[in-house]
Amino acid sequence: MEFDAFTVSTYVSSWFRATSPTADPARDLQLLKMLVSYPDRAVATATARVFGCHLWYLSERRVALAFFDDHLAIETKRELVRALQEEEGSDDPPRRATVELTSTDLAKKTVASFVTSVTPSFFEILGLDAGLLAVDPTACPDNPGYTAAAAAACVKELHTVSDFAERGVALMQPPEVKCETRLWHPNISEEGEICLSLLRQNSIDGLGWAPTRRLKDVVWGLSSLFMDLLNFDDPLNIEAAEHYQRDKESFGRKVREYIEKHNKR
Repeated sequence: MEFDAFTVSTYVSSWFRATSPTADPARDLQLLKMLVSYPDRAVATATARVFGCHLWYLSERRVALAFFDDHLAIETKRELVRALQEEEGSDDPPRRATVELTSTDLAKKTVASFVTSVTPSFFEILGLDAGLLAVDPTACPDNPGYTAAAAAACVKELHTVSDFAERGVALMQPPEVKCETRLWHPNISEEGEICLSLLRQNSIDGLGWAPTRRLKDVVWGLSSLFMDLLNFDDPLNIEAAEHYQRDKESFGRKVREYIEKHNKR
């Protein structure tokens, strides 16, 4: 009964509020503080110890996501910037943070407590401008570079695979692949969806996704869509397939038109 109360009041509520990776550093720290201070000491000790092994978003690099957290106080963001200069980082930073699991120690910590001189490397890894860290937090909403970085898919949709069980589930799922160049192709929709057995969880031809697949297999499959795997009999873009069957020369012209118009060089 006590565990059910803990699940509803603490864990589940935190889980449903964790809707954005940019808010996850602050959310994880808040949840850890809630766990340590939970009234039932047995539950508090057990859950805090387990969750303390999964502080991926508070690592020296990933804590950089907090710079894009709209719910973080301006003064806290200024603390993040100050910590960049004041806290020396490790040449080989750990992938997750470690903290003393005591309410006294945790009460003093903010997200800025996990920021070091290594944190800007996160921006470099994602191809973002680390110079944004020099922008005063009050000016960020009006800074074009900041708003562009905050809206980037690598920031908004970043997901950390936190343990071996979750990593195993991720390996079982096919990767999400989208064609960003608009094409006139029977197996690729104009919105970029791709019809390829390799990218399906279950495929009737037995060639679907498997944990043993690698990136090279995906690249090979995509390349083959323009050669031997080009399929007009089971199309995704039915209109394109019918166009080919009706007038091959006209189809070829439209393919070239799409490439010239939509291919960014």
